[in-house]
This record gives sequence, C-alpha cells and structure tokens, in this order.
Amino acid sequence: MLMKRESRKRTTITALAAVMLAVAGAFAGDTGESFLKLGIGARAAGMGESHTAGANDLTAMYWNPANLVLTGKYEFGASHAVLFQDAGWSFAGFSKKLEDGGAIGFGGYYLDYGDLAGRSEHREDTGKFKAYDSALSFTYSVPKDDLFSYGFTVRGFYSKIETESAYSFNADVGVRQGLKSLPLSFGLTVRNIGPNVKYLDESDPQPLTMAIGGWYDEKKWDLTSDLKYRPNDGQFQFAVGGEYWLVEQMAMRIGFNTKDTQVEQALGKTGIGSLENLVGLSAGVGLRIGEVDVDYAFRPEGELGNSQEFMIKVRL
Repeated sequence: MLMKRESRKRTTITALAAVMLAVAGAFAGDTGESFLKLGIGARAAGMGESHTAGANDLTAMYWNPANLVLTGKYEFGASHAVLFQDAGWSFAGFSKKLEDGGAIGFGGYYLDYGDLAGRSEHREDTGKFKAYDSALSFTYSVPKDDLFSYGFTVRGFYSKIETESAYSFNADVGVRQGLKSLPLSFGLTVRNIGPNVKYLDESDPQPLTMAIGGWYDEKKWDLTSDLKYRPNDGQFQFAVGGEYWLVEQMAMRIGFNTKDTQVEQALGKTGIGSLENLVGLSAGVGLRIGEVDVDYAFRPEGELGNSQEFMIKVRL
C-alpha cells in the first residue's frame, strides 16, 4: 500500500522503500495492501513459509482454512515479528473444534511501521509520522472425512498513513486432501479474493494469491513444500521446509523461500558468502512444555538486516 502511493502524499517517505521491500515479502508489484502477503507464525517462518498443506494449528486460518480441522479442542496463540526500520508484525487469535469435527477461528493482525521520516517536495524535513495496517478475520473449516476438508476465511482490513486511510474486505478458500497409504497430504488455497482497494484517488487490486503445497509427516520429522502464484503481481514463489523433533519437547526447523531472494535482487544484491547474504534461508526452534508451544524463527535479509519472530500457543 505505502510504497505505491508515496509520490501522491504531501510528504515523501524516505525509509519506506526498504521497509516495504522486506515487509511485502518482495517488491511492490502492481497491487496495494502489501501487508496481506505477510505470513503468520514462527513455525511457518522457520520452515520457509511452506505451510499451505503443513499448517496444523490455529495459524491455518491464514495459510489454508481447510487445515483448521487439525487443531485441538481449543487453541489460543499470539505472535510478534521484529522486522526492519522499527516495523513490527503481530497476530493474536483462537480456534475452537466443533462437535461435528469442524472448526472455527478468529484472528487479529497489526502491522506497525514505526516512526517514519517525512520530506517535502523540496526534500525538507517535515517531521515524523505514523503508518499502520490492521485486519480481523473469521475462519470456518469442515471435514468431509478423515482425509478431506475444506474451509474459508473472511477478512476486513483497515490501513492508515498519517491522516489518510483505506478499508476493504476479502476472502480465502482452501481444501486439504490426505492419502491413506502414506503420511502425505496436499493443500490448495486461493487467498485475498476481493475488490480493488481505493486509496486517495488511486484504485489497486489486492494481492490475489494461489498456492498449492505438500506435507509429508512422519511425526518425528516432516517436510513441506509450496508453490505460490500472484497473478496481479505476476510473481511466482517456491518454498520448502523441514522440521525434526530432537526430543518430545524440542524441534529444529529450516527452510528456504525464493521470496526473499527476489527482494535482494530488487535491491541489486546477490550472492552467498556471509550471514547477511544468506537471503532466502530461515531457521527456527520449537519448545513444547505440556500444552504450551513456544516457537522462534530467524531469517537473514541481506542489507536490510535480519528478521525474527516469536510465537506462543496454548492447547486446551
């Protein structure tokens, strides 16, 4: 949202270009409301965000609503990602299993861009200002049997830059299919189905996303993969991830996502040779203490710095 419209405001946003390259997950593209591309959950972040089939907790309300049937009777969770230039991405939500085996979930999302520096058309300092994006969602998931389920998420969102604002809505739909003969399942989802969003005097399409993924779950270890296509942006992304439980209380995770390498290429930087250049890779750890999960993920982002995400989940 912000990067596309900075020239239309009376101030220009000097630090925002780098922030949005990182926050949007790659480049501005041709769509508005780039924050809708951001994923949720430190487990997913540590596994390269390859969670279209592999989401098995309340974060399924974002990755694939059909997977929400895999959650427990009640789940509560909250996450916070430390991004760049003081930007922070937060999520809180809960899910409930229904008597018929289905599930419902509610989520809240908030992206704070921190204090941004304004400049006049003559490059004069106009002081600091605030910008943020927020959203609320409802998810409903229905199982046909033990191997197949489907679901949807509806979402309303609101964005604000200083005194200007925009709001709209969208929906996600998804399906999940497991196999009898193997611990393998597949997911398919279409996210951000909604009308164009008008901001100031410009109207832009939402970041429509089509994703297909696989999840091989051997309990002690699992592998995930995703292929995403954003037709309104003309973008393809591929992601893979892995998780291994060292003991019942501790898991290690690793992943790769081409999204972050595209960000680096947009900045004119490529190569692997030091930590700051391990762009596209991610790693994480998960701790399980009774019914509580604590997850952490780390991602090098090249010259933009590093991002970190924390999440806590409680199952009842």
